[in-house]
Amino acid sequence: MHPSFSSVLRILVVVGFVASSLLPVSHPVQAQQFDSLIKGKDPTVYFFSNNGKRYSFPNLSVYQSWYPTGATITQITDQQLSNMPLGGNITYKPGMALVKITTNPKVYAVSKGGVLRWIASEELARALYGSDWNKKVFDVADVLFVNYTIGTPITQAKDYDKNLEAGSVITPGDSVPGMPSSIPVGVIPIVSPEPKTGYAEVDISLSASQATLNQTVSISSRVSMYTSLIHKIEIFRETSNQPIATCLNTTECGTQYFVQQSPLKEKFYAVATNAEGERFESPLHVILTVAAVSNNLQTTISPQILSVGSRASFSGIITNNQVVESHKIFAHIPGGAEPILWKDCKTEKTCASSTPFYRTTSLYSQVVSEGQTYISPETLVQVIGGEAPKPGLRIIDRPAKNQVTFQITAPYGEDIFITSLSERISDEDSVIALCDSVCTVTVQIQVPTEITAYTSVGGKIERSDTFEVKPE
Repeated sequence: MHPSFSSVLRILVVVGFVASSLLPVSHPVQAQQFDSLIKGKDPTVYFFSNNGKRYSFPNLSVYQSWYPTGATITQITDQQLSNMPLGGNITYKPGMALVKITTNPKVYAVSKGGVLRWIASEELARALYGSDWNKKVFDVADVLFVNYTIGTPITQAKDYDKNLEAGSVITPGDSVPGMPSSIPVGVIPIVSPEPKTGYAEVDISLSASQATLNQTVSISSRVSMYTSLIHKIEIFRETSNQPIATCLNTTECGTQYFVQQSPLKEKFYAVATNAEGERFESPLHVILTVAAVSNNLQTTISPQILSVGSRASFSGIITNNQVVESHKIFAHIPGGAEPILWKDCKTEKTCASSTPFYRTTSLYSQVVSEGQTYISPETLVQVIGGEAPKPGLRIIDRPAKNQVTFQITAPYGEDIFITSLSERISDEDSVIALCDSVCTVTVQIQVPTEITAYTSVGGKIERSDTFEVKPE
């Protein structure tokens, strides 16, 4: 049984040379708003801050740290753009990435304001960012190092909480040094002695109530049936008075929670504050349970070394007589944030099947018994040789002199998370535009250029065939 993948296709188009132009996506030209993403006719995307300045994203990975699933980009006129002073570059979002300087082997976590904090050992990096922490490290070029400052080192795990770090900012402007935060002062909940005169209904939910170590869980909150405008929504853990997310002037708020310890039972709740300062807490505190690893569960894969696209048999077996309420097998792709459901065997003690594998993958069993969730140790299948599915890239038109229209399509049977179109060998160039489903892009060719599409499939970057195009 092959695992099912969603058919959603999201494309992020990237063109490397500033001199090149990309025909604009179909967003109407309109007046700019503070704390928004903007672009002119040229492809570069900026964050327009409430200080009246625009800040650029130096590469794709910085953009993805702030907007992992994309965001609305408003197109404005070049005249409007030129009236906004250039403030500098955006730095990585706190808690979302590890970085190193190209000329220095030290690995740093990122805090608010572009502050880099050296992680003193591999053990600490593993505790903070999981066993595949080294796949979450991004190089910062020497020329961009001036955007960051060095802070205090991290010498023990309690020195840095990536969930609270991510919750310390809302927009990229919150991490610009010297800029006032859009998060209001006084984030610790205070019970008002005055009776509430307004009303708001606050809900909170998790993408999964059961999780495993190093998994990322989505948390979302929504306000409905309110009698006064909502000023902010905050998401809290019961174990801390500091919010892990703050969203202003909206009725919906969401964040990602990274599981750093196992076993664990953590409760979350949301608080909405209206324009009059009244606070309304979600009546439901949702519970996240992190499974304990059990040696009574065994997951096997045979063979454990195979070529791309070859089939392997896998099985999960319970070796004791416990009652099985649920038995599932999950896949963890190295570099991927969330495990993928690979096989659901309901209440069977033995869960087995076979499937083709396209990349190195870890499988583990998850069993629910008497309300407690257990997982097996992970078992690795190593995939070597051959080619993994890759995005399709083809030329479909030449509408005018020195213009080439490309079409990008999803690789068969796979889910595209994000794709970039680049004029260089690397996929780490300037962010340009967003489009959905099949992506058709017309590029103005001014110099001989190699065009390649890059796709993040299962936590890995796959590249398409490369087209060399020349001006006429």
